[in-house]
Amino acid sequence: MSTTVKDGALITIDPSDATVLDWDWGTKHLAVGVTISSSSFRLVAIRQAASPSPVTLDSDSILTGDRTTQVRIVGAGDAALGDLFLLINSITTSESPPQIKERSIRLLVEQR
Repeated sequence: MSTTVKDGALITIDPSDATVLDWDWGTKHLAVGVTISSSSFRLVAIRQAASPSPVTLDSDSILTGDRTTQVRIVGAGDAALGDLFLLINSITTSESPPQIKERSIRLLVEQR
C-alpha cells in the first residue's frame, strides 16, 4: 500500500520499513489533458548523523494515467533516529514547450 503525500509534508519513516510514496500532480499542478513525460527523485540530507546517506530510493515510476509519480524508500535501517531528509520530485510535462516542476517533502527517521 502506498501513501499519497502533500507538498511540504513531514513524513515519518521507520528504519525497518520499505515505504512507497505517491505524488498526485494532476489534482493541483497540471492542466486538464497534460501528463508527465519524465520524473526523477533526489534526496538531500538536512540533518544526518552518518555519511553518505543510508537511505535509498528505488522503483520510481510514473503511474497509469501519467499524472501521478511514485517512489519507494528502502535502506533506512542504517539511518540514525532523528535523521531528516528532503525528498524532491522533479517532473517534465507533456506540454509544448514542456514545463519542469518540482515539489518536496521532508522525511524524518523515527521508530513507529
